[in-house]
Amino acid sequence: MVVPQRTDAGPYSPVSDVGGPEAAFWRYLRNGMGKRWNAQRHEDSIGVGIPDVSYGLRNVNGWIELKQLPAWQKRRTTIVKIRHFTPQQRAWSMNRGRTGGRCFLFLKVQQEYVLLPWTEVKIDDHQTRSKMIATGSYWRGRIDFDELADALAE
Repeated sequence: MVVPQRTDAGPYSPVSDVGGPEAAFWRYLRNGMGKRWNAQRHEDSIGVGIPDVSYGLRNVNGWIELKQLPAWQKRRTTIVKIRHFTPQQRAWSMNRGRTGGRCFLFLKVQQEYVLLPWTEVKIDDHQTRSKMIATGSYWRGRIDFDELADALAE
């Protein structure tokens, strides 16, 4: 049983929503996707590198690592640094992806969203904003959740 707990976000929320910069992002994603999927948030302190969210949708299972940055670097050609995206998280996604798993990095920067497949999640930061937008699924302002469902199920 999940025990409700009051958070600084306002109304009562399940314990799995508490804390971290990705909590509001997760709520937006969960609420927007609604019944399109079956998803669970993971806060696993035992398994190092396990992504934040597992999901099932359209006979497909996958994993999503949620990350949020306060702003992009000033130049579109500057390498994007996601300092709290650990080598263990990158390695987990790459290893699972190589065995046929669907793994994604979902990055929120202010009101922009980029969903990157595991093939674009390297051990070292290497991507510019322009490359991320070109190689991933991108939304500005609001996520189109039907498009997101299509991208996650591909």
